[in-house]
Parts: sequence; C-alpha cells; structure tokens
Amino acid sequence: MDASHAALTASREALTATAQALQTDGPQAAAPLLSEAQAQLAAAQANGAELPGLRANNETRLAAVEQRGAAAAALIGEGRRAFDLVDEFAESTWDDIRGNGSEAQAAADRAHEHWERAGEQNTMEVQGFHPAAEDLDAADEELTYVEQLIGAITQRLADLEHAREIARDTLAEAERSIAAGWEFVRANDPDVSREPEEWLRAAEQKVAAAQAELQNERPDWLVLVADAQAADKFADDALVGARSQAEAITKLRAQVDKARQLATAEVQKVVNFVGVHGDDIGPVGRKQVEAVQMGVQRAYDMLQQSEHVEDMERRALLEQAYAAYQQLQTAAAGAYQTAQADFQRLEQLRRELNNELAQARAALDAARNAVNQYRGLGGKTVTATAARIDVARKRFDRIRLPIRGEAQIKRTIAEAQAIETEAQTVLRELQTAISHEQQRRAGDFVTGMVVGSIVSGRSSNRGWGRQFPLGRR
Repeated sequence: MDASHAALTASREALTATAQALQTDGPQAAAPLLSEAQAQLAAAQANGAELPGLRANNETRLAAVEQRGAAAAALIGEGRRAFDLVDEFAESTWDDIRGNGSEAQAAADRAHEHWERAGEQNTMEVQGFHPAAEDLDAADEELTYVEQLIGAITQRLADLEHAREIARDTLAEAERSIAAGWEFVRANDPDVSREPEEWLRAAEQKVAAAQAELQNERPDWLVLVADAQAADKFADDALVGARSQAEAITKLRAQVDKARQLATAEVQKVVNFVGVHGDDIGPVGRKQVEAVQMGVQRAYDMLQQSEHVEDMERRALLEQAYAAYQQLQTAAAGAYQTAQADFQRLEQLRRELNNELAQARAALDAARNAVNQYRGLGGKTVTATAARIDVARKRFDRIRLPIRGEAQIKRTIAEAQAIETEAQTVLRELQTAISHEQQRRAGDFVTGMVVGSIVSGRSSNRGWGRQFPLGRR
C-alpha cells in the first residue's frame, strides 16, 4: 500500500496548494493544481482499493491466455504442415507467406514470456498487478498475430489447391473448345471469316504455353489457368457465330465464375498480407488495396445485374464482368508489390531500431557500471548520476517490441538515440566529477603527509636539537 499512501499524500498536498492558489492567484492558477490532486487520487485508488479486483481479473486472464497459447501451438503445427504442402507449388505463388511460420513461432514465444512474467508479477509477494495486466494485453496481441500469420498460410494453401484442381479442367475445356471451333470453321469455311481462325490459332498458342508449364516439376498453376482461360476465351469467340445464344451465355457464365474465384483469391492474398502487416503499409498501398476491394464489388454487381437482362445485353455484362475480374488479378498483383515494398522498407527501419536499441542498452550498461565502480567515493554527483541513469533505464524499459508503423518506429529510434545520448552525457559528467574528486583527495593526502612530517620533525627536535637544529641538515 506504499504507493497508494504516497499518492494520497501527494493529493492532499496538491489540494492544499489549490486552496492557497485560489486565495492568492485565482481559479485559473488553481485549476492545474486541482487536476494534479485528482490525478493523484486516481493513482491512490488504482494502487489501493482496485488492486484486489485487478489481481483476480489477472488470474482469470492468465488461465485464458494459457489456453490460447496451447491453441496457438497447435495452430503453428497445423501451419507447418500446411507450409510443407505449399512447397509443392511454384515458389512465386506463395512468396507472400514466406517466413510466416517462424514469425508466428517468435510471436508465440514472446506471448509465453509475457504470460510467465504476468504470473510472476500477479502475486502478493511482488504485487505488480498493473504490469501483469499490461503483459497479459501484450500476450493476447501476440497470440492474435500468430492466428493471422498461420491463417494466411492455410488460406494460401487452399487457394493454390483450388487453382490446381480447376487448372486441368480449364485446360481440357479449352482444348475441347478449340477442336469444336476448328470443326465448325472447316465445315462452314465459306461462311466464316478469317478472324475466327486467327482467334483459334491464338488459343492454340495459349494452350501450348499452358501445357509447357504443366511439364514443370512445380507448375505455376495460376499462370497455367490464366493461359487456359485465355485459350478458352479465344476459342469461344471463334464459336460465337456457331453456337446458340443460350450455350454461349452458359459457357461465359462458367468462365466468369472461375475468373471470379481466381481474382477473389488474389485479392484475398493482398488483403491477408495487409491484415498481417497493416501498420507497415503506406497510404498508396492502402488506396490500391481499397481499389481492388471496390473492384471486386463492381465486378460482382455486373454479374448480378446480368441475371436481370437478356440476350446480347446479358452477354455484354458477363463479358464486362469477366474483363473486370481479369483486370483485378493484375491490379491485386500491383497492390501486393506496393505493400511488399512498404513492408521491406519498414523492415529496414526495424533493423535500424534494433541497432539503436543495442547501442542505447550498451551506453546505459556502461554508465551503470561506472556508477557502481565509483559509488564508494560517495558524493552528490554519484548519487545524482545514479538517479539519472535509473530514469534513463526506465525510459528504455518502456520500449516494448514489436513496434509497428513508420511513425512509431521513427519515434522509438529517436527515443533510443536520446537515451543513448543521455547515458553518454551522464557517463562523461561522472568521469569528470570522479577525476576532480580523485585529484582533490590526492591533494589532501599530500598535504596531510607534509603536515605530518613537520609535526614529526618538531617532536623529534625536543630530544636531539643540538645535533640537528630545526631547519638545518
């Protein structure tokens, strides 16, 4: 209860000062003092009557965080198994989740450290109930981060598996469409222009590219599907004059649905990435992500509207939706590149922050070692220096990792640099003061020896003055 009593005392003193200010300087001068009294009263309550409830709440949260930690461990295992499966796909298709597993494990480890520290603080022996609550908050945040990271892995695996599942069907469908197109064109050659033949040849080139990709050890299923879709579209355009309106529209609707699934998956990829690293993404990247999300809605609106019109108008809307979904894949890739660049730039800032923190810690340790080394000399300078180092150390301890967001990282870098500068300044001042103190003590020691010698000489002269007169050798 010492902190509570101290706060109550400070509140009473502030109230006394408030009353005096009201009498002498008026309400405007008294207002800050009254605010201080209220703040100290709140601190007394927080460190007094509220502590039992806070401790009990911490105990409940400790159990809940422990359960979340166990669930996070299982989730990390699931993510590790999923990542092993993702490795079967082309590396370019899952670079957005690279490092998620190790990052999730690190976050889980940090959460466990916060949980353990909270358990140690939340005891009657330590009575660090407020720090325990802060550690539990930090543990919850870290575990949520774990869930986001592993969720991105499993989501990406599901999307890639889906692309692989539909790739062969899409390619086979394109081949069937090309065969049907050539059959119709050759059977009706006098009535068919050269344009459908050019479309069919372009479709064959796309199919050849898709088949070549299929021969790779780890095919890029997304590229393969895109080529197959393009081939299918070329072949369908060639069959426009041969197939009935109903068949063409039914086929086009299926194409739009597949394009929608793939585009939505690509948009989900960048949304997941921004969700995990949201604090690192700049305004441009966020606008691009918002644009692709709005694009998904616009394409979906076209798709829905097509169900309420007929014939060529329906076909036009389905084609617009199909084009919109294909453009979304490109736009989502651009948004991801921008977000990735922002993330890498913030990673560099974090490395700079870690370096500044290490330097600040080293400077604080050097200053503390110097204080401990010269503490025996005493003096106000050593005491004041120790107090300044304690203040700087508390500032350093308030820096909690991880720190996200460019502005917060830069502020923390500046804080670390300021702490390092303060520690170095204190160390120099301490060394200067110690040097002066040593010189002073050395001077006192020499003076003492001289005085002692004179006194000793006078004493000796009492018995031997005739042989050795004072002041002569």
